[in-house]
Order: sequence, then structure tokens, then C-alpha cells
Amino acid sequence: LCMYLDLVSHLPDNAFLTERIGQIYARRKDWKKAVFYIKKTLALEPDYPRIHFTLGHLYREMAEEGNNSYWEKALKHLDQAVLRDNTVECHMERGDAYYNKGDYASACEDFRWILAREPENQEAMLSMAYACLCMKAYETAVQWFEKCLNFFADSDLYPGICARTGQCYERMGDLQ
Repeated sequence: LCMYLDLVSHLPDNAFLTERIGQIYARRKDWKKAVFYIKKTLALEPDYPRIHFTLGHLYREMAEEGNNSYWEKALKHLDQAVLRDNTVECHMERGDAYYNKGDYASACEDFRWILAREPENQEAMLSMAYACLCMKAYETAVQWFEKCLNFFADSDLYPGICARTGQCYERMGDLQ
């Protein structure tokens, strides 16, 4: 950080340096400084690679720490990231942001997009299952949870997935 700060004092218009400083502050969870430097990068070079993804991720982190006013900013930048890059990673980040904001239907759109391209993407599969559970779409949630059981059999997540699958069956009235 000291090296980058020293360099940026000599090269204040260098987007690479401001982005690196922002990333370091983000790792330290110093959100205010991280956002400042990432926004500076965006101002210096609007087409800087993944800058909207990074800014969306920062705002999402801030929102998850309890400041709900950052959800819209996170989603605005994640929408831009999806438009620019349209990658699984961008869709996953935006889907997670929608999920954590409580917009499960929008989250499912991103998870479906991912699963159409990567049918065995375990993170998207599990996220889809939980989003369906939150929407009380128990039959669909069961389908996704049961797919997950095959992938997570040797994982610490397995007991929780079994419990959630059982919870769905219980809510559907299938007590067997």
C-alpha cells in the first residue's frame, strides 16, 4: 500500500495504481477508502477492466454489513458488469446481491443463466435451491436440493442440504 500510495503521488492519473490501492483497502475492509479509489479509477478510465464488477462487489459488501442503502448502488454497477462482461462470475455476483437483498426471483434469473451454461455449477445450483425455498417454491427447491445432494455428499454442507430438503417436503405436506 505504501509503495502504491507513493507511486500515485507521482502519477495521480494512473488507473492501475488507483485500482490496486482500492483493492488493498477493500481487503482491509476500509470501505470508504476502497470506494474512493475504485471510483477514481472509473473516472480516470471508464472502460477499465472489471471496474463495475469491483465497485458492485464493494457496495454489496457494504450493504451486507447492514447499510441497506448500498444495495441499489451495488446492483447498478453489477448490471453494468453483466452488460460489459456477461460472465458466470458477474451473473453469480449479481445473483447473490439480489438474493441477499431479498429479490429471489431476480436472483433465480441469474442462477438460471449460469446453469444453462454450466449445468453442474454447484454454487449456482445450491443458490437456486435456496432462492426457491425462500420463494416458497418447495417442489422446485426440492429438485435443486436433490441435485445438490449428489455433488455435496462428502461436504460439510450435506447435512444442511438434507435438512432443507426435508423442510421442503414437510411444507408440501409429504411427511414420508
